[in-house]
Amino acid sequence: MTAVSSRGVPAGDLEPGFPAAPGWMLTRDLAGLDERALLGLAGSLPPDGERHAAVYELLWKNVQTNVFIGGDGFVANVPTARSRGAELETQWRPVSALTLNAAASYGKAEYTSTLRYPGTHGFDLFAAQSGQQFPLPTWSVDAGARFDVPLNDTTAAYIRADYRWLNSYLLAPAGSSNYTPDSSIVPSQRNVNLRVGLDYRDLDVNVFVNNLTNEQDGLLTGGRNGCTNASCSTFLNYNIERTVSAPIPRQVGVQIAYRY
Repeated sequence: MTAVSSRGVPAGDLEPGFPAAPGWMLTRDLAGLDERALLGLAGSLPPDGERHAAVYELLWKNVQTNVFIGGDGFVANVPTARSRGAELETQWRPVSALTLNAAASYGKAEYTSTLRYPGTHGFDLFAAQSGQQFPLPTWSVDAGARFDVPLNDTTAAYIRADYRWLNSYLLAPAGSSNYTPDSSIVPSQRNVNLRVGLDYRDLDVNVFVNNLTNEQDGLLTGGRNGCTNASCSTFLNYNIERTVSAPIPRQVGVQIAYRY
């Protein structure tokens, strides 16, 4: 069951030509989402542009999380958690042939309660600790540009570039049962895509390059696990085989698309 009260347009829901309208939205959901407050601001940038902004807070109850012990695990329900963040998005056409877009977001999700299982010999098992962040990047940045060159009444050439960046984050905090110092850090991610093409009526023919800079950073696996203290200076196992979950390598291709 969800009840919504709103005024104006939340960020991301702006229709072309809609006037600027700040608004609040409060949501209650009995299926786990306790309450949500969202402040949205949307408007137009002269002469041709849009901007969207939002500040939000989400309060959660009985959040499920996976707890691993060696090779086994189980699902636990942490009593409460909270997510806070802000988003900003803009699109602008400084000249008719050039379209620029950019977006940035910050979001921090963390548990606001501790779920502990008493253990033997003073070693308790923590499914989650108050203040522990979710394994998600807190910052993301997107930017793009497209330049169109009309060749005649039916044909236009274009070039488009897109960039995305995500900051580094931890899969599990130090001292938790899931923590492995050699494979718990997800490095920052960046990606550049490029596309050059021709639009002929409803036909689009283009050459694209994904992951232009051939980024290869990714999560490492292996190394120490089964830590017996917070710093993992002593541990139960060590996997000498290390693998990296790298992004898709550079791709070069041709695309033919027909719009109907």
